[in-house]
Amino acid sequence: MKQIDGWWVPDADDEYHHNDRNNHDQKIFDAIDLHTPGYDHVVDVGGNVGKWATHFASKYKHVTVFEPADYHIECFKLNCKQFNNVYLHEYGLSNSASKGKLDVYIEGHLGSTRILDAEDGDIEMRTMDSLNISNIDVLKIDVEGRELHVLQGAEQTLKRLSPLIVIERCVLNSSAFGYDKKATHDVLTSYGYKRIYKLTRDCIYKK
Repeated sequence: MKQIDGWWVPDADDEYHHNDRNNHDQKIFDAIDLHTPGYDHVVDVGGNVGKWATHFASKYKHVTVFEPADYHIECFKLNCKQFNNVYLHEYGLSNSASKGKLDVYIEGHLGSTRILDAEDGDIEMRTMDSLNISNIDVLKIDVEGRELHVLQGAEQTLKRLSPLIVIERCVLNSSAFGYDKKATHDVLTSYGYKRIYKLTRDCIYKK
């Protein structure tokens, strides 16, 4: 591991500080604050090294995070160690209980880590619906192309709890999984959601 701008990141990640994410992320955070239905529970699917989780932990009572990559988990625990309201689950979410393997599709940029289906893989995946979560104010999903699968595996949870949803929609990522990025919009619309905010490829949906 190494530290960049105060954040622990994997040694192999050469691109963490390369993009101008701070201003971008703050705009998303401001939009979430404007529309959040409450400040009790956030679910963060694709926790990476914990940047979003630390922001949420300072505002919400409970932050539940799903992150399966061991090199991100190691950094996440250090970046979030000061918070006692962050709960990390070291597996991924999808549309079925299955196995997968990690794939980094941009060399030197571990933020491009995605989970590919693999029967002999060492990454566990579950559905959100199987977890019987009792309440969610905000659901953030950034899983490098598996967003549609996460939504499909969370259908009953989303219909029951109606959280604000923050989701990444990217043509490159979605096409790698065989669907158009519009598919995530169509699924959310079928669940009763409307898009209320868009900044580049990040969108916020609300019922």
